[in-house]
Amino acid sequence: MLVWKGWGALVPLIYWLVTLAVREGLGSVDVEDDIAIAGGVVLSAIIVWVTGKKINDPARGKLVIDVETGEELLLQDSHSFFWIKIEYWAFIVPVVLGAIILANI
Repeated sequence: MLVWKGWGALVPLIYWLVTLAVREGLGSVDVEDDIAIAGGVVLSAIIVWVTGKKINDPARGKLVIDVETGEELLLQDSHSFFWIKIEYWAFIVPVVLGAIILANI
């Protein structure tokens, strides 16, 4: 069973790679691990939002007209992860991780 459509698999990949890069990049600086991970998640969320808005843009679709009925139909690829459009994961992941972190304080 696929849990993503189109480029939806980018969501966990972006969060993992960017958070790891920020955490490792700040490893040489005296910064707590939680702060580095939070910074990585925020940066990842921005990247996911921009990527999702760009690839799910309706302008990238193709408008076709049914000759018989004259009805217009927009044909467009859908890019989603767990049936949720990519750009919405920019809000879901930080909120869920923030709730988990607050629950563990």
